[in-house]
Amino acid sequence: MSHQGSVSHESPSPSLRLGYACVNHALGNEGRSDRTCRLANATPERLEELSQSNLKGLRRVLAWNAQNDFRVFRMSSDLIPFASHPETQWGWREALAAELRQVGHDAHNYGMRLTMHPGQYTVLNSSKPNVVTSAIAELSYHADLMDLMGLPLSSKIILHVGGVYGDKHRAKRQFRESFADLPDNVQSRLVLENDERNYGAEDVIELCSALEVPMIFDDLHHRAYAGEPPSQTLLADILETWDNQVDGRPKLHFSSQRPQARAGAHADSVDAEEFRRFVETLPTTEVDVMLEAKAKENALFDLVRDLIASSR
Repeated sequence: MSHQGSVSHESPSPSLRLGYACVNHALGNEGRSDRTCRLANATPERLEELSQSNLKGLRRVLAWNAQNDFRVFRMSSDLIPFASHPETQWGWREALAAELRQVGHDAHNYGMRLTMHPGQYTVLNSSKPNVVTSAIAELSYHADLMDLMGLPLSSKIILHVGGVYGDKHRAKRQFRESFADLPDNVQSRLVLENDERNYGAEDVIELCSALEVPMIFDDLHHRAYAGEPPSQTLLADILETWDNQVDGRPKLHFSSQRPQARAGAHADSVDAEEFRRFVETLPTTEVDVMLEAKAKENALFDLVRDLIASSR
């Protein structure tokens, strides 16, 4: 189902806020913010043109979200194509300063929380120094982008811990060492997320406590890793990693398992009863929940509709 325009809806809890990630199907190409090109064609002129188009698309999405009262959104990491690539260095920070400030101005006016989630190749605990160097450059791009937008520190950069490489203890130590090399503006925005294979919630809580950074809890990843839903005690421990005065409200990820797919694969939509049970387990509903469903804003509309219908 495709939802067009403003639709009146209510949150399943007055204090809980919901969001979705990166792509808005209702706006189509007008809302695209991930346009890119081949490296061979990545001239400064072409990259600036694509970046301008992406930022215009993002502003359209933020306006649409505000119209529909969705106040949590994940921006695409491809807003500025090849921003951290060593072969395509161009002055995007200066060239796009005015446009980036305008995005931040919009977000502030709409009361919208923006986050980012670098891709799977951003690995701080890799055993390969060049991979770590590239990861630091990519994270610096994300933090600089948010700074230039003037976003508060509640706008976070979400990262998985990475690989195990045959020795989880050593891999954790490598992560801590790489974290120490990050610029201050990256450290202040970084949050760590559990995954479905290598680092469960307890692993990530341990790292977050050592580094004094918040933890993003992903429910589907936890179920795939631990084979069971989270306990209220576990969720309370995770929420304790957040300093609400500095980091904003705790943020969590929720999705349903795609049928007949690998464990941890996101379904198109979200099962409303699963979500209701998850919310009931939370120690508080003063949180932001990002839906990681393939249907994006349509999954969000449908979940809210189903929750309202089942409560009547």
